[in-house]
Amino acid sequence: MNTSETPSGNRLYKSFIYGLRGIRFLLSQRNYRIAIYVTTVGGLLFLWLDRSFLPIFLVMSAVVLVSEGTNSAIEALCDFVHEDHHPVIGRIKDMAAGNTVVAVAIASVIGLWEFIKLWGPLYGIGLWAVAIAVIFIIFSIWG
Repeated sequence: MNTSETPSGNRLYKSFIYGLRGIRFLLSQRNYRIAIYVTTVGGLLFLWLDRSFLPIFLVMSAVVLVSEGTNSAIEALCDFVHEDHHPVIGRIKDMAAGNTVVAVAIASVIGLWEFIKLWGPLYGIGLWAVAIAVIFIIFSIWG
């Protein structure tokens, strides 16, 4: 049957099925599962500490998960197009992975900032700790 003849409700249903199939594939990826676990633990922590941060947390979590999903899709496409090692394919995959690292680093800095704003005064931790954490994250990326 031609797609132009398919009722729009059926196309919508199929698009959801394809999307769920994609999520199933993403959940088979180790790094995506790690991102889900970290997001879940972080979400529970901030729900327990301060619910006012939850909208920012959800947006940053979505950015990280979408970035990781896009990285997985790009890697799968690159592997399909060129199975053997190729320098250009390697750079493309590295750029996609770097995109995810940037998203995780920014989300981590924002999370640390909010955590220290909440608990820092209680334990005598200043915002200088965020600066140290940022430096640590930058060096761990380059390391």
